[in-house]
Amino acid sequence: MIATGRRSGKGALTALLALILALEMVVVLPYRPVLVLGSSMRPCLESGQLVWLDRFCRGTEVRAGDVVLFKHHGETLVKRVAGAPGDLIEIAQFDNGLCRVPKDDGDRRTCRRLARNHPDKIQIAPYQVPSGCLFVLGDNETASIDSRDFGPIPASEVIGRVLPGNINPLWEARYRAQRLVRGMLNALAFTG
Repeated sequence: MIATGRRSGKGALTALLALILALEMVVVLPYRPVLVLGSSMRPCLESGQLVWLDRFCRGTEVRAGDVVLFKHHGETLVKRVAGAPGDLIEIAQFDNGLCRVPKDDGDRRTCRRLARNHPDKIQIAPYQVPSGCLFVLGDNETASIDSRDFGPIPASEVIGRVLPGNINPLWEARYRAQRLVRGMLNALAFTG
């Protein structure tokens, strides 16, 4: 009888581990941690910060204001959506080559006032985001290469939406440790 008790205890432990694994796959798998590199999204996202990516959210589901991760010419970028398909946005073009997209009503009023007072220095033009495309911008306008430079991106290039909030510090430490171990193993594989 004691041996039977042990077996049922092992079976219960195996079932519990299987349940935990299944729950982790359902809860964690749709979301993936992503390491932000670069300063184009400062101050919202800092270089070296870990964020959660909702991989089931595609380009057709994002709205203006969402932060998305996308592939563009082989490079993975993170930017904020300034315009979704069909949105009408305003682009302010300055005489020094700077191009801005006003982010809110106050910013729009300021740009319009500047354009009225200095028509030789700033021009404002409406722009309708093409169907199936997104107009994306970095929050740090002076350090960002975005749709002002390469135009709207196809919504199909979106890998997922960055979720608001921070990653739990314990989870972040585990993630960074796993990346470090993978890097060390890769280095050993190349030197061996």
